[in-house]
Amino acid sequence: MDELVCIDCGQAHPVERSRCGCGGALDPPDAGDAIGADELQAWASREDVFGAVAPARRRISLGEGWTPLVDVDELGASFKVEGANPTGSFKDRGASVLVGAAQALGARRVTEDSSGNAGAAVAAYAAHAGLSCTVFSPEHVTDAKRERMRTLGADVEVVEGPRREVTEAAAEAGQGEDAYYASHTYPPWFVQGCSTIALEIVRQHETAPDTVVAPAAMGSVVLGLQRGLARLKAGGAIDAMPRLVAVQAAGIDPIAQRFDGDVDGDNRFADGLLVPEPPRDEQIVEALRSSGGTALSVPEEATREAMADLHAHGLLAEASAATTLAGIRRLRAEGRLDGDESTVAVLTGAWTP
Repeated sequence: MDELVCIDCGQAHPVERSRCGCGGALDPPDAGDAIGADELQAWASREDVFGAVAPARRRISLGEGWTPLVDVDELGASFKVEGANPTGSFKDRGASVLVGAAQALGARRVTEDSSGNAGAAVAAYAAHAGLSCTVFSPEHVTDAKRERMRTLGADVEVVEGPRREVTEAAAEAGQGEDAYYASHTYPPWFVQGCSTIALEIVRQHETAPDTVVAPAAMGSVVLGLQRGLARLKAGGAIDAMPRLVAVQAAGIDPIAQRFDGDVDGDNRFADGLLVPEPPRDEQIVEALRSSGGTALSVPEEATREAMADLHAHGLLAEASAATTLAGIRRLRAEGRLDGDESTVAVLTGAWTP
């Protein structure tokens, strides 16, 4: 790969760039090689899966991926348990490829802006790679999440003001010959890592489910699902794309409002989803629409009930992850999801006290 292209203005950039000058995110010119059924069925480990998205020399591994897919008949879905990753969330998949790319590009220090899980993941993988890490954190982030990032070796800077200012602080600090802005949104590497979720779901499910439901903030899970599934469909490993559904927190739900309109309530409980302006919003909307899917938001009460029910079934999902079950319940109550459809929910992160 020799260059990256801005998704907003179309300008080409060298792979060393994290973000376009116009503020747009960057992607490679092509979507990756198709994956056939024989290749998919031959996979038996996380190395097989991650090898399909990035060579080993461009990854840092702590044993991420190959997480369980757990059927829970009482809840009417199967659950991809991303809390089983090393730092407790799907963000480890993206960080593996993102930090690996930063190191391969010659960086000795990385910066990131995060409300919690992404910062912890980038901090852990940077530490494992021997890189220094600074995470810029919104002021609403809990002290416990900041302490977790510090425990994993990061310097944490709290930035007051809108989420956009947190991003700009991290991007500015990531300038310089030995630095890299290891954003989980702007360069393509993080989404590449997240595409392994789709590859594993189909491998473990033994076919593509009818519907896959995931939380959406910056949208890296939704985009990773779409890109991984598209590669499988292009190679004939699956016959049709599953319907993708994104779930957001009521009150800060820019993607859901493109599909579903306003929902009463203000769900600050799902604090990992509080992103009012995701940079890849148009890509997220297109990924959902092209799959025949949708986006919706859920209130705090429904999220708390879903989280309690997941915990009661042994699945220690955090609030943002529990929105998936709340979303499934809302879709079924409104007649938009048939009980006979095979449904997979991505539990993006583990609950911690």
